[in-house]
Amino acid sequence: MDIIIEIFKRFENFFHENWHHWYILASIIVLENLLIIYFLKSVNLENFITYSFCIVLSLLTLLIWYKFKKIEKTPKGKIGFVVSIYCSEKNKENCIREDFVINLKKLIKNNNIENKFHFIEIRRHLSQQIDDVESASELMEKTKSLFIIYGRARHRNHEGKNYYFLELDGIVKHRPISKGNSDNLNIEFNELFPKKIQIPEDEDIFSFNITSEWVEFVSTYIIGIAAFCSGNIEYANSLYNSLNKRPINSKNSIDVYSKIKQRLPKRFAEINLVKAKNCLENWRQDKSFQNIENFSQYMASISTNIIFNDYELTLLKSIDLFFTDRNTTEAIRVLKKCKKIKDPIWKLNLAFLFAYNGNMKSSLRYYRMCAKEEFEAENLSQVEDFIYWVTTNENKYHLYFCLGFFNWEIKGDKAQAMQDFRHFLKLTEPDNFKKEKELAAEWIAEIDNELNDTRNVA
Repeated sequence: MDIIIEIFKRFENFFHENWHHWYILASIIVLENLLIIYFLKSVNLENFITYSFCIVLSLLTLLIWYKFKKIEKTPKGKIGFVVSIYCSEKNKENCIREDFVINLKKLIKNNNIENKFHFIEIRRHLSQQIDDVESASELMEKTKSLFIIYGRARHRNHEGKNYYFLELDGIVKHRPISKGNSDNLNIEFNELFPKKIQIPEDEDIFSFNITSEWVEFVSTYIIGIAAFCSGNIEYANSLYNSLNKRPINSKNSIDVYSKIKQRLPKRFAEINLVKAKNCLENWRQDKSFQNIENFSQYMASISTNIIFNDYELTLLKSIDLFFTDRNTTEAIRVLKKCKKIKDPIWKLNLAFLFAYNGNMKSSLRYYRMCAKEEFEAENLSQVEDFIYWVTTNENKYHLYFCLGFFNWEIKGDKAQAMQDFRHFLKLTEPDNFKKEKELAAEWIAEIDNELNDTRNVA
């Protein structure tokens, strides 16, 4: 009897380990067909009915086998969260699955923001094959998932005590991003994610629960960063908010939670910075007061103590100072911090601010510097449009002088430059900006001669 039980157990283990192979499927179909034929022949059924039963049962077996073997895919509109952990000891697999994987699944479900996460657990026969970045990435493609946790679990005796050893790794998928952002994401992932964990067997339930909470918390944070880098700002914001609202368990000795909590203000600042840029871009399109108001609100929520030495933030801060209360003095002070920055946009902005204050000498000096630099066409169009908007909306007609020089020496539009200089001469008060008026008259003549020479050559 014991021999029969042992044989049955071995057969069961063999089946569990190999059911996904095609030869097991073929063996099952052959066996069940032989049994059907034997049984139905004994009751004298017609061959047609017998063979029909065989075909139907074979197809049903094939469908069931295929369903269990098929890799689950993430439904459309969901974010796939894949877990693939292989345990070399079959008898310890259920413990790891119930205490770690199932608990992780519950945490993902309970903290599922906007019901977007879709949890996928990879079966044993597939998880055995997922042991490096290449195989994990391939699995991500097959499951159409955004995040994967993969690794190995082992049960070993160490110094007379039994332990579970977990070796975990993960990949987060995102749209193509800059190398700097990609490197920063990898650094944070490697720093925060639990790569190697040793769990005493007599503390497995508690320790596995702690580990699953750790993995879920870090995963949510990393997915938030990936969403932000991929342009999904609102979803990143919702993930950060969910983490920010969660209390930190004081009994938990893991300091990863505190680290992430400390970094969240910077993440919120990054989101507000993007939102501010979007408002500014929208204003460029419609010139609405609401966009300016929203822009200022987002800028007010960004502390320079959180984002240090950010050139883009400095440019936006100077624009905000000008927009909110025309604080050109402070805006100039802010921009002068950019003297070591090679990008010349700050010089264009500084030149405008000096001109707005009526300091045409300093303004022209910076515009002359900019004439030696190279700019993208889009930036030049934005600068011209902004100066023109201020000029016409605030009757700051002396800014036509800046527009003239800008179009002549920086943008290369001589015809428009002549028109701007003429507006400057015509619209400014007779007793103001005498030196600039002399220069404008000289430059009009010079540009006119250049245009005539061009026409004669043509």
